[in-house]
Amino acid sequence: TIDDPIEDDPSRSAEWAQRKIRLRILNDIFHIMQRYTSTAPKTHALFKLFCACLSDAFYINDSTQVEELRTLMAVTHGTSEEESRRISCKYFQRRVRRIVPRPDLLAKRVEFTIRVFEEIDNQDLGKPEYDPIITKAVLREHTNQMKLIVAGFASDPVDRSMYRDIGGDMIRKFDCKRGTNGLEGFHFHFRSFINVVYMNP
Repeated sequence: TIDDPIEDDPSRSAEWAQRKIRLRILNDIFHIMQRYTSTAPKTHALFKLFCACLSDAFYINDSTQVEELRTLMAVTHGTSEEESRRISCKYFQRRVRRIVPRPDLLAKRVEFTIRVFEEIDNQDLGKPEYDPIITKAVLREHTNQMKLIVAGFASDPVDRSMYRDIGGDMIRKFDCKRGTNGLEGFHFHFRSFINVVYMNP
């Protein structure tokens, strides 16, 4: 473990140095979002849209890389500017760096997403067809996750990059350090070694 060299930053709602934390362990964004989506009704007509908006709240695409990709497609595929603007966000999500913003900004983005879908739900409040996507269970989970978000356990650290440049011919490629793929791989092999599926410490 090492001391955090970051000075206090008033723009952050959770400064690691101020809290004197020596070892930083971030929550995996996939699992945070899974806690929301596992409590939301999956058969709801807005479920997929809710998942997409929640993902957009957590991640911000690198705008410079997005423009580089659009320019590359215009050169290599003859794509017009109008056509490049119609490329789906999903295409860029798999090809550009993404950041998870600082705690206070991330909290506002996630809170805004929840409130927008609550407003949509409230349009049918009191009607026979009332079927909310933001249920009481979702709100309870939202309260729990917001504590982690505000405390800084979801945001990218400001003193190091979450990507490693691995080169590339026509456009740079990056290896993402964010996530728990390595740990999940260890779990897979560990389960086969001890011959059990679930095990408590």
